[in-house]
Amino acid sequence: MPYRRVLNYTGISASNGPDPLFNQIDVNDFPAMAVDKSTGPHRGRIYVVLPIKENGNGKAVIGFTFSDNQGGTWSAPTTISIPTGRQNFFPWITVDDCSGDVWVTYYSFDTPSGFTTNTYVAHSTDGGATWESQKVSDVGYITAPINDNIFRKGYAGDYIGITAFGGRAYPIWMDNRNGTWQLYCSPVTSNISSYSISGDASFCTTSKPYTIPGLPTGATVTWSASPFGIVQINSPNSNSTTLTNISSGVITLTATINNTCGTYQVSTQVTVGNPLTGTINQGGILTPMYTVNSISAGPTSVSFQWPGVSGISCYQSSSNPPVSQTGFIYYAYNNSFWFTLSAGQSITVNFSGTGCSGTTIATRSFTVSGHHYIVTPNPATNTFTISPNTQSGNPKTLNAQESSGGIRLVTITDVTGVVRQSQSFAGNTNTVQMNVSNLPRGNYFVEISDGNHIETLQLLINK
Repeated sequence: MPYRRVLNYTGISASNGPDPLFNQIDVNDFPAMAVDKSTGPHRGRIYVVLPIKENGNGKAVIGFTFSDNQGGTWSAPTTISIPTGRQNFFPWITVDDCSGDVWVTYYSFDTPSGFTTNTYVAHSTDGGATWESQKVSDVGYITAPINDNIFRKGYAGDYIGITAFGGRAYPIWMDNRNGTWQLYCSPVTSNISSYSISGDASFCTTSKPYTIPGLPTGATVTWSASPFGIVQINSPNSNSTTLTNISSGVITLTATINNTCGTYQVSTQVTVGNPLTGTINQGGILTPMYTVNSISAGPTSVSFQWPGVSGISCYQSSSNPPVSQTGFIYYAYNNSFWFTLSAGQSITVNFSGTGCSGTTIATRSFTVSGHHYIVTPNPATNTFTISPNTQSGNPKTLNAQESSGGIRLVTITDVTGVVRQSQSFAGNTNTVQMNVSNLPRGNYFVEISDGNHIETLQLLINK
């Protein structure tokens, strides 16, 4: 292709040497060029930046243009430097070979008067259509000639530089903040990892799609959901997936994105069905509602929430013994109640309301008694065993019907409710061993599901 003129512009270089507008330094009109070699939508685009006079006769600004046909034609030049910069000069440009992001660094007189100079970086994620500029120098310096006795008259360098990869840019410049001209670098991170999961924040009995929009070519996605057992993930290794509900609950849906830029994780919470959540308050100690089955004797208050359900009512199960035998229960308002129980007593509370699939009823039982299972040793160090509670006189010893199911799922959560470990079992045994050597010292909840009921025990890991 023969040479051609890219654009006509009025440069900022003074024809007679050092320029008083720049405190007697010798500025230049050098353009800088970069090519997009990424796999993004603007692959092959040629970018050029250069210092020009605004409107042909005004202050120095950083002009920008690009070509999508190997230099055959060029876009109309636009200004990308900060509007408050009284003079802007020494631009340099680079393109992130991974993401296709465009980065430009330049000097700017950004104070109302004088020659105080700071270094800026302009960043574009859409091929130069829009830009964001930020100051990267932490100290302003006074633009001035370096040393006329050693270098040419008015010399203060000819250019600065920038390079980028994987969402991180490295502008480099020189200044004399310490009285000596030195090089400085201030890495800048883009929001390349700020992908988001697109999809509904809740769903009921149908499957729902979820995807990551705007992924670069060649990126792969792996999906996961926590806690285990609430949804089924279809196509777990695809850029788009579908969730099908298994039970009600609130999950954290996580997408792990891998591409040449690195590995990133983004997460979102999804409410599945109509999960009953809340807290149990015993003696001022709050614990998540889902972790509590067995409670201590005495007064207990419950605050609950039921996302997606309207017309909520809460009442003691009619199948339970009368209130006088099980304790006193009192409802202060629709989403809170309190009761008292003595040793050996239990109470079952029904929650009713209209959810996304019609009338929904949930049941929670609270009892002052032993558990179906025990964990030993407790405290544990590296492993512990879950086995039936056969202690003499324990009212919750597994009977034949209860023991027929076997342990199917064990989930370990920390005190904040974050799932730290989950393991499924075939359901043909009531005794399993768990390896917790990877968990740090602290208090945990062990949730055991055997197909007939779910029970939560406390565990201390002491290393």
